[in-house]
Amino acid sequence: MNFILRSVYAIKKNKVPINRAFYHYSKLKLSNLVTLYSVTSPGDDFAESFASYVHSEILKKPWKIVIQKKNQTIEFQLCFHEKRCQEKTDFLKKLLSSKL
Repeated sequence: MNFILRSVYAIKKNKVPINRAFYHYSKLKLSNLVTLYSVTSPGDDFAESFASYVHSEILKKPWKIVIQKKNQTIEFQLCFHEKRCQEKTDFLKKLLSSKL
């Protein structure tokens, strides 16, 4: 995918201004990144993906972010059941089943 999400954690004091959250989550939905923190590095992408997969898929804990901006709403959920994260999902399933 030819999409680059600039690191939101490069912002002063590692905080995303709330007025930019709608923008960042809209862009995140176009990538195969699981969380905003996944943007920071490949290692953090793996750690966030692994932890989020265990949390949501194995432990069956819900994870959803809802952001409203004026008359717009965006819902962001983990992407393990979406085509954009299929490779990541397949890898984590194999890793956790010890069938690499």
